Amino acid sequence: MRLARALLVLLVLAGCRGVASPAAVPARETARGVVLTIARAIDSADLVCAVTAKTRKDILAAKKCADGYEVARLDVLRASALLDAGEAKHDAPVLICMLIEATESLKKMAESIVSMEAKVPPIVDDALKLSQATGGKCQ
Repeated sequence: MRLARALLVLLVLAGCRGVASPAAVPARETARGVVLTIARAIDSADLVCAVTAKTRKDILAAKKCADGYEVARLDVLRASALLDAGEAKHDAPVLICMLIEATESLKKMAESIVSMEAKVPPIVDDALKLSQATGGKCQ
């Protein structure tokens, strides 16, 4: 639950040029916690999606999940690299947009899981709900 709150705090407070509601940039530690939470949600969704698609022999769903995973993974890796380089404070708009784009891909993965009548992992639901609560969009 604390991780979910951290995600909400980052997405609500870490506004930027590319996000609808500008505000103060969060601490690096908070941003890293959010990046890791989203990464864990992506990994959880990927595992459920892959196992379910394989069990059901659903090639189309497997492809949708793989495509969503690749996009989300790249956004999370780029966000993590931005944090590691110490540039997140100056590039908050870029960081936030990467995280929003990652959660959009995560949503596609969750939709594939639901279409296969499997259970979406709770961490995925949490990440998606918190992202929706901000209403932020990248430009």
